[in-house]
Amino acid sequence: MIRFISISAILGFIISVLLTLTWAWFGWYGKLSTLLHFLFWPSSIFVMVSAAESINYTWLSISIGLNVFLYAVVGYFIWLGLNKYHWLLYILTLCVALAWYKIIRWLSP
Repeated sequence: MIRFISISAILGFIISVLLTLTWAWFGWYGKLSTLLHFLFWPSSIFVMVSAAESINYTWLSISIGLNVFLYAVVGYFIWLGLNKYHWLLYILTLCVALAWYKIIRWLSP
């Protein structure tokens, strides 16, 4: 269980860092970039709001930490669903799909 949660948390960290590097090198390049950031790094809203002119490293650290925590929690629920409560996978999939749907609708004109 700890290994699965750790891998999920590391994945959350890697995704956050990769998206930050993409933003730093290429900048925001439209709706696709914003959509990818919100879908895979939901807490990046803190960085987007605070980064009007330059990156605020305090908010960046908080945002990455929140993403690591979020991925660890989702990893824990996936582990529970795979090993004990299979119905939990259906609920988790539905919640993630609903959240992605809301984000896509929010960013669409």
